Amino acid sequence: ERDMERTSPGIDAAPGAAADGRSHLVADARNSIVISATVRVAFFAPLALFAWAAWTRRWVADDGYIYLRVVRELVGGHGPVFNGGERVEAATSPLWVGILALADSLHLPISLPWLAVILGLSFSVAGLAFALFAATDLWRRDARVLLPFGALVVIALPPFWDFATSGLETGLSFVWLGATFYVLVRAGAAIRSAASAGRLRTALFLALAGLGPLIHPDFAIFTLAFIAAFFVVAGESRPLRRFEALVVALFIPGLYELFRMGYYGALVPNPAFAKEAGTSNWPQGWHYLLDTVNPYWLAIPLLLVVAMALHVSRDADRSTSALVFAPIGAAIAHGLYVVYVGGDFMHTRYFLPDIFAFALPIAVIPFDARPRVAAALAMAVWALVCAAMLHVPYSGVGPHDIANEREIYVTLSGNAHPITVEDYAQSSGEVAAAFGAYNLAPGSLRLVHGFQTKLRGDLADTRLLEAEQIGIFSYVVPPDVYVEDRYGLADALASHIKLEQRGRPGHEKELAEAWIVARFTDPGAKLPFVLGPPARDVAAARAALVCDGPRELLAAATAPMSFGRFASNVVESFRSYGLRIPGDPKQAKAELC
Repeated sequence: ERDMERTSPGIDAAPGAAADGRSHLVADARNSIVISATVRVAFFAPLALFAWAAWTRRWVADDGYIYLRVVRELVGGHGPVFNGGERVEAATSPLWVGILALADSLHLPISLPWLAVILGLSFSVAGLAFALFAATDLWRRDARVLLPFGALVVIALPPFWDFATSGLETGLSFVWLGATFYVLVRAGAAIRSAASAGRLRTALFLALAGLGPLIHPDFAIFTLAFIAAFFVVAGESRPLRRFEALVVALFIPGLYELFRMGYYGALVPNPAFAKEAGTSNWPQGWHYLLDTVNPYWLAIPLLLVVAMALHVSRDADRSTSALVFAPIGAAIAHGLYVVYVGGDFMHTRYFLPDIFAFALPIAVIPFDARPRVAAALAMAVWALVCAAMLHVPYSGVGPHDIANEREIYVTLSGNAHPITVEDYAQSSGEVAAAFGAYNLAPGSLRLVHGFQTKLRGDLADTRLLEAEQIGIFSYVVPPDVYVEDRYGLADALASHIKLEQRGRPGHEKELAEAWIVARFTDPGAKLPFVLGPPARDVAAARAALVCDGPRELLAAATAPMSFGRFASNVVESFRSYGLRIPGDPKQAKAELC
């Protein structure tokens, strides 16, 4: 009332004018209260719903435990590796490894799997919050009321609930996409208004945008799209200035790439070799796309998003259009890459960042025109139907070897929320076998089929076990146990085996056991070949391992680190990038020696 008195017409004004002014102020105050309540609902309701849905599906995947094994090795002083003494980059997201390691090193009264769950959930919800903030900044000048639109896509899709935790880097990808877009929008506003904060926000944006490849190598697509949008928003056309901006953005990932080359002797993470991420598998990628789109009628919200993005930006300036269509264009480009490489074996997982980015610029929309009202109602109806009725149409491994991964491990563990190793203690197969690893004597090698023999002399204190599912298995066994990954995510030799035929993504290569025996036992040792590989294959593998390609590949990972080794590994990373070793030891010996 005091504010209204101060701003109302003076005593000299006509009584009617004073009354009119007071009534207008009262009406504006009431409208502000209504608008403020609407804004709060538009923000906090989506976040609360998303957090609740993700919490009800909390878990840690087997592949999430691969990250946890690397974190344990790093915190234990062995470096960011999967097996101590062997430098192999088994984790695809170095930034997620670093964040988990930092959290674990604080010695909080929370186990590492639970830290992964809490951080993943927090990052997922924060990513959606940043998306809402960014879209609000984009559109609040066009309308006083904003309501959720693109945010409903994230809230309603069950795969978002599953992978908000899972121990994987998915939640980190959401918060990075949301935060980068938000800072880009804010930087653009500051630059256009010539505000002094423009330079600081520009530097923050460039540093943040450059982190994309550290979350996942193919996120370089999003990084470049965001930077391109920034050039448009900033009106920067000078080549030198653009080059300087790229240097700032790519400085940190460039340093890490140099570290990767020198430390691991590789240009890309080891899973990229195991999955042949640089080669095409269009048919499987198409199956993966349909496996995502069809169960959730996803064409409906995606078409609504495109239509609404076109509608709200039809009268926008060049800068606003760039902000709207940069994340959408990057999502389409990244989605095409996912299809190109054949997708993933986990249902929808690789498309989640694309769907999130697709919805970013219109997470909320102005609610002030009939087409927007109709579109928002249509999106709300789809969201209700999707969240309540639509789900993965299979409980285990479905058509085309794509898995409902969470359901598999819920069933396997007998636990609705399998997170810790204790939750998996009743599991069968590989997980249960890991609990018996403590009985293996030092200096012993044991293959999955039960074949057992002695390791070579310099490994007398080591226990080596072969595993088919390396995540939970590798976390259950003691840190001094070397876990051999026959599919190549954590083994440099297995990842460079030549791909003979396409199959289940991420499981197409399989290292013959003759290579394992040849690599880890003494030459000439008498081996009890009960359930073991033929002697002639072991002999051929021994011969092939000392040929130039395999020898240098393994030396890059196992030779003592020094400045000379680091420099040598940088050179070797280019040589080994295209190295592929025939899976048959006899053929490998013939081709490589």
